[in-house]
Amino acid sequence: MCTGGSDGSTNPVDDVIQRLHHWVQETSLEDDLEEYIVSNCWRMLPSDESGEQPLCNTETHNDFVGLLSVKLDRFAETEGVSEDELFERCAAAQTSDPATAELLEMLLKYTDYETFYRTCVFLQGVLRERGERNPFLEAEAEAQAQPGAS
Repeated sequence: MCTGGSDGSTNPVDDVIQRLHHWVQETSLEDDLEEYIVSNCWRMLPSDESGEQPLCNTETHNDFVGLLSVKLDRFAETEGVSEDELFERCAAAQTSDPATAELLEMLLKYTDYETFYRTCVFLQGVLRERGERNPFLEAEAEAQAQPGAS
């Protein structure tokens, strides 16, 4: 719980949140998330004519959110709180602490499907401009070109 005063008020920026800020700055959390996006952006396929997104897009995004969740859960565990309680504390602190609001916004940005999808599509364009090609499509084409492939 947040540290409380004698009048029942809470200190919105408690020690756990301060350590979370430090942990995010000192670990490679953001780098790991960005590395995942760079490594997997090619897996994100365009929607079909009806606007439906392929299931593999959802799976890629779910894997990404899972990676973030595992990292945050490990941090929360070292602090003796649940991941839910960690987010509750961030939510409580964000109204009085701009840095916590910014941190929470960054974490939520990473979990939003549309933001993730647009980031991947943008990155695909950047990589194409550099002359890079989709390794997943190339591997699939090679497998189909093999004798006996359907």
